[in-house]
Amino acid sequence: MPRYQITAKDIQGNQIKKVIEAQNEEDAANLALEQDLYIEKINRLIHEKIRMRPAEKMNFIRLLAVTVRSGLPLLRGLRTILRENNTSQINILVLSLIAELEGGLSLSQAMENRDGLFSELEVSMVKAGEASGRLAVTLQQLYDFQASSYKFRKKLRSALSYPFIVFSFSIFVLIFFMAFIVPKFKDTYSSISKKLPEMTVFLLGISSWMNDNIIEIFIGLALCIIASVYFIKASKFKIYGERLLMKVPVFGKLFYWGLVVRFCTTLSTLLENQVNFLTSLTIARSSTDSEWINDRMINLIKYVKEGNSLSDFFNKEEIFPELAVQMVQMGEETGKLDIMLKNTAEYYQENMEYSMQNLESILQPFVIIFLGIFIAILVLVLFLPLFDLPATLNISD
Repeated sequence: MPRYQITAKDIQGNQIKKVIEAQNEEDAANLALEQDLYIEKINRLIHEKIRMRPAEKMNFIRLLAVTVRSGLPLLRGLRTILRENNTSQINILVLSLIAELEGGLSLSQAMENRDGLFSELEVSMVKAGEASGRLAVTLQQLYDFQASSYKFRKKLRSALSYPFIVFSFSIFVLIFFMAFIVPKFKDTYSSISKKLPEMTVFLLGISSWMNDNIIEIFIGLALCIIASVYFIKASKFKIYGERLLMKVPVFGKLFYWGLVVRFCTTLSTLLENQVNFLTSLTIARSSTDSEWINDRMINLIKYVKEGNSLSDFFNKEEIFPELAVQMVQMGEETGKLDIMLKNTAEYYQENMEYSMQNLESILQPFVIIFLGIFIAILVLVLFLPLFDLPATLNISD
């Protein structure tokens, strides 16, 4: 529903600004009159779609946390950010937030109106901070959570994408070698009367086929990439893709531990800021961005609403490792669930970072050796007939 910013005076003659939701300007004016407000000015708030990179949004949260923690009133803090900041997207965001705060909305309500820019987790934490009077602390915790999650996701993405990059590079080298290098030897070998080795004939045959169908090959690769992207994004296929990935040695364990870390970290942060337990569970479930987790936890809220514990659900569904389940159970028994979830996340994150370091140290020399052997075999097969060339020339003489 459209929102209108109204500048008006109340019965005492005090000037106020207020944001009213209404179907049109006339309805907004009528709603204001019903509240005994005498309208001076009315403007429709038009929200420009704001797109921000995760790093930009983290920077905004950090700046806001600093200004609020320093004791500045919220509006004055936002205006300070506006003066000191040079990022256009942040400035657009700050201006829109100022307009709604001046209209009487809270910070969490203004953030919620930003058309999906802020996640449910971010809005819920700010709302809890406002209710508890700990907004400065909450904003700092939110920034720390975002920064930690951002760094963690980058590391995990890097570790999981490394084999894909190597495989793609190998395919590119193979296509380049077969399409542009091998054909140059074809004319040379055609003048040799001696029968060529079978491996060389096979290599030249593949090269000829690739040269004749190079356009079709690139179209096929492009279609494979498009199909892969669709497969990754489509939820019904994503579940099977995630299940398949979790069965891959080493990489499957990293991916699985990553889901545990994200769920536990999110739930711990929300509970620490006194967000409603059921709301926290819903947000933590969606924060993993995993269709497999969403599918396995589809009955989680209903199960907990019926009076069952979180650890019982994890035991029943076998979603998380036994150690994580035991730590959750201990947290429920001691009333320190947020602390135990945080400890669980830290434990699996340390395991992941250690495994990723080992993986990089093992993969790097392995990849170099693999590519070296791969290229050496191609070169050897290609140059094999040249080793017999002197003997062939002597016979012909």
